[in-house]
Amino acid sequence: LKSKIAALDKSIDNLVVVPNGIDISKYVVKKRHTFKNRYIFIGHLIERKGIKILLEACSMLKSVSPDFVLNIYGKGELRKYMIDYIEEKGLVNNIILRGIFSNDKINEILLDNDVLILPSYKESFGVVVIEALAAGLPVIATECGGPETIIKDDSIGEIINVGDSKALYSAITKVADKYHTYNPKYLSNFVNHNFGWDVIIQRIFDIYKK
Repeated sequence: LKSKIAALDKSIDNLVVVPNGIDISKYVVKKRHTFKNRYIFIGHLIERKGIKILLEACSMLKSVSPDFVLNIYGKGELRKYMIDYIEEKGLVNNIILRGIFSNDKINEILLDNDVLILPSYKESFGVVVIEALAAGLPVIATECGGPETIIKDDSIGEIINVGDSKALYSAITKVADKYHTYNPKYLSNFVNHNFGWDVIIQRIFDIYKK
């Protein structure tokens, strides 16, 4: 968005991006434990969120990891499509449509899973990414505008190309294989140091002072 605004008016040269923040104190960090092969998606069930790509990747995953579980939270126009696809591909025991939830339950829900997946075609930021990291979960997301500004190295997750179900499948298997290398406390601290409200507020004050 910063690049697009700058392209509209070449005289603008002082644009500063201040990311979203979260209250890190509301998040309990996941304890290190054995990988349970449980993934989570949180978002609207619409085309822009990469739902179809996610389903295709899960269909591939089934052949090598038949006991995986993907918990999907959200509602939207693709719900019927998803139900039909899940039944057709024999994924009824693997993909569970959980519906919507109260936002004060997000930490509890995240702690019951291992990895967040966000395969969107476009995101201005992706707050759910830092919410998952705050709870100690690594994240797999697409290079779609926002997530790649958060996930800058593979110590916190994987960034893949938009619309590529094979790349998503490969990223899922890669994260599963190296799951023991992720440090939940490190992920939480990363969010605190970069996206905690104290940090974000200070950045805003610094801009006003200039």
